[in-house]
Amino acid sequence: MHPVYDLVTTVNRVSEAPKDHMVVSLSTLGLFVLALVAQVLVWRIWLPPRQTPALLVLFLVVPIVVFVTMASLGRLPVLAPADVVRALLFYVPCVLAYTILYSSFEMQSPTLMIVSYLASARGVGRTEPELRAHIGQVTPLEQRLRIMIAGGLLTEDGGVLSLSGQGRFFANLFEIGARVFGVAQAIKRGG
Repeated sequence: MHPVYDLVTTVNRVSEAPKDHMVVSLSTLGLFVLALVAQVLVWRIWLPPRQTPALLVLFLVVPIVVFVTMASLGRLPVLAPADVVRALLFYVPCVLAYTILYSSFEMQSPTLMIVSYLASARGVGRTEPELRAHIGQVTPLEQRLRIMIAGGLLTEDGGVLSLSGQGRFFANLFEIGARVFGVAQAIKRGG
């Protein structure tokens, strides 16, 4: 082999690598957006009682459906194992971050309740007693407890709330995370 040929081959390989990475990144982003659209459509038709697990299943099923469809059409791209890893390293954190973000949509925070109620007054404003009466109708705690019972994290028996098996699993997981990140000590100190 001629040294110039080796240099040209190496430069071509290096210059194509970023393009391949961009294709993988944009394709993965497109897959994520497609899953978001699918979620909006499904949620408009049917709101699952256990939304977080349903969300995770949906974000798992959409890529499978896309790949099966592409394979049946003979359009399945040939991906190097490194590209598959790159796609997963991009897709999975996006899904998990969105799942965490989605929990804020599931239940309106007290601040959002206040802002929404004041916005509904169309610039006229509301009195503090009106605000208290509106927010007092359903407390955020009651709303969150209903969501947790419907999601299978809590059980209620005769007015007594308990963790379900799934709830215990997450409680243990959160406790371990709190110890690892030092959150438990910060809470005890009042921080």
